[in-house]
Order: sequence, then structure tokens, then C-alpha cells
Amino acid sequence: MKKKIKIGMWNARTLRETGKLRQAVACMKSYRLNILGMSEVRWRESGEMTTHDGATFIYSRRPQDDTNSREGVGILMDKEAKRSLSGAPYRQE
Repeated sequence: MKKKIKIGMWNARTLRETGKLRQAVACMKSYRLNILGMSEVRWRESGEMTTHDGATFIYSRRPQDDTNSREGVGILMDKEAKRSLSGAPYRQE
């Protein structure tokens, strides 16, 4: 049986403010999305973390000397989408 996956996109403008990631998770839940792609995350590093409700957030930005951190992308996945993730794990460079 095939299962539908709902995917959305959000220009976060920044996740550096307190509560912004929690807001993204709430938005994802309210629209019943399994995956939420985000642009302009503006976090300074790359990595993976689990949110308060068990969703997974993978984020990355291009290495540069700019201290303003104007770039970065992320993908927020619910538990089911994370389990479905196939292939090699992402690699930090």
C-alpha cells in the first residue's frame, strides 16, 4: 500500500531567534506535513538534531568567513519520514 507524503517549503528568514524552530514544528503539524524544507536558516554550522517532539532537523550552511550567517538550508522531518530516509547519511565537510 502506497502512503502519501506531504512536503512543504518555508523561507524561515532565520531560526536564530528563540522559539523559531518550535514554530516551524508547529507549522508542520498544523498543515500535516511529513517534510518541511527551509531556506535562510542562518545557523552557523551544519548538523542534525532531534526536536522536542521527536522530529529530525538536518541543517547546513556553506562555510565562509561571514559572521552575519545569512545563508543556510534545513529539512525538518517527522518520525515516519526520518525512518524512510534511505541512502548514505549526509556528510559534513
